[in-house]
Amino acid sequence: MSETRSVSATMQRPPPPEGASNRKRKVCNSENDNTDNNIAAESSSAVVVDQKVGDDEWVVNEMAPGTVFAIDTGGRKYKPYYVQYMSEVDGFKKILQASGEDSKSPYVWFCVEESREHQRYRHIRCCYNNMYWVARTVNGVCYIFCDATQPVEDLSSPSCTLFSITDLKDSRSISCFAQANDDGNAFKPQDYNDGYLIKQFEGKTSYNWPIMFEVTKKEPDQPQLPMHVCFKGDNGKYLSGQSGSNYLKFWSNDIGDPTVKHTIYSNPKEGTIRIWSDYLGKFWNGFSSSNWILADTSSGYEYAKEVKFRVVKLGDNKFALKNIGKNMFCKRMSNTGNNNTEDCLSASVESITSDAQLTIEEAVLSRKIYGAEYHLEDAKMYNHKALIMASSHAVNRSSKDNTAKMTIKYGSTRQSSWNATVSLKLGVKITVEIGVPLISSGKVETQLEFSGSYQWGSTVTSSEEHSVDYDITVPPNKAVKLSVLATQATCDVPFSYYQEDVLTDGTTRVSKLNDGIYRGINSYDFTYDVKEEPLTADSLIRYKDFLST
Repeated sequence: MSETRSVSATMQRPPPPEGASNRKRKVCNSENDNTDNNIAAESSSAVVVDQKVGDDEWVVNEMAPGTVFAIDTGGRKYKPYYVQYMSEVDGFKKILQASGEDSKSPYVWFCVEESREHQRYRHIRCCYNNMYWVARTVNGVCYIFCDATQPVEDLSSPSCTLFSITDLKDSRSISCFAQANDDGNAFKPQDYNDGYLIKQFEGKTSYNWPIMFEVTKKEPDQPQLPMHVCFKGDNGKYLSGQSGSNYLKFWSNDIGDPTVKHTIYSNPKEGTIRIWSDYLGKFWNGFSSSNWILADTSSGYEYAKEVKFRVVKLGDNKFALKNIGKNMFCKRMSNTGNNNTEDCLSASVESITSDAQLTIEEAVLSRKIYGAEYHLEDAKMYNHKALIMASSHAVNRSSKDNTAKMTIKYGSTRQSSWNATVSLKLGVKITVEIGVPLISSGKVETQLEFSGSYQWGSTVTSSEEHSVDYDITVPPNKAVKLSVLATQATCDVPFSYYQEDVLTDGTTRVSKLNDGIYRGINSYDFTYDVKEEPLTADSLIRYKDFLST
């Protein structure tokens, strides 16, 4: 589930003002998007402080670790945009700006992480490039950048990535973001120029000019379903729209059956979806007094709870649907003696029983991923480790130099995975033609190509064996150890890509998506290390297998 929250902050610490104002705004969506528009939201004008004020209790860090959220700047004096990550704009790199128009964009979602040392503070990580928020002053103005590759706990460090997140403890909670140990100076969208998040310093704001945000939280059980899907019940049958009665019945064995294709319209702010039966040309709804879910509603009911559903992810391709109007989970159900309602969908169970567990598959026969564009400037490298790949020894017990020819063998392993940070890809055979980024000389470069069948999100492991001949001079009465050293690291690289789908109705749909994330592990910077050691009685025992004259 998700929760939309009004968020505000000011420098002052007076009691919160009374009242709230309602507003409506249209969320601008990209072409071919399936996000609901005209979303209604409330906006509170309360002021955030980090203390108790009168009878209202204010608390810190209600946003628990693991919370994924987006920040909507509302309207009023600020652009009605989402705060988003910007790779480069106006000479700034990797900065936050209130300019996002699409709530489904990977650039607008952030994740809260717990501090190991300071309970009241949080790290905030960008879901797009896995980098952390950090405040930095440029030309006398303090901005929030998103370019820290690792969380920094030291409160005295300019690179500290900790922030306080302050909430009002009620049903319409309020949050503000401030640097750790500087809670009185919260960040706000810059009302002039280009809407960057800047710190408001003492004397630069007023009580009558609060900072207005809305925070939309996306819970872990709230997946982003693909646009074209089919539902399969616990009886192994696909859910089919029934002409005439408009019931939804689990009876088809064929994913290519035109009656089983449905379209998802998502509302990220509410964490809900509406479902359109492509065959019947109507929306699902729970208006029926008998709890049956029918597909007989057209437009005009966008705000009705009866047409909204919440998705709960249970496992790989396994989900449950809860009708908001009925406040019940949907299950396969039969009305004895009525053939029309045998194995039909009904919102009639309070818990997720076995017959309420649905398998969701995309209504796609084949998929091709190609044309990947890696955003190497946003690559993140971490988990650096020094490795000894292999070692060999040569021993010279003579009184003069000896040249030894050494052969050293070692293996290197590379791991690669491609995934999406926003949408799920369910049960579709995927063919990919895609580059493989590698870490080399401390930077990420695309050096290889991978093509073939691929299970989205899985890890591809490849290994190489190496054999190197090395001529080395061994001084008299010395042992020489030759080692192959390397550095191993992990990289996360965001990428855009083209997705070409052949749908079950035979049509081809090509989309350009920006939510790709590549994760790779490889070794690089291979070097040779030579160490000499005098021969002693102990070392001769250790090197008995390498003795030469």
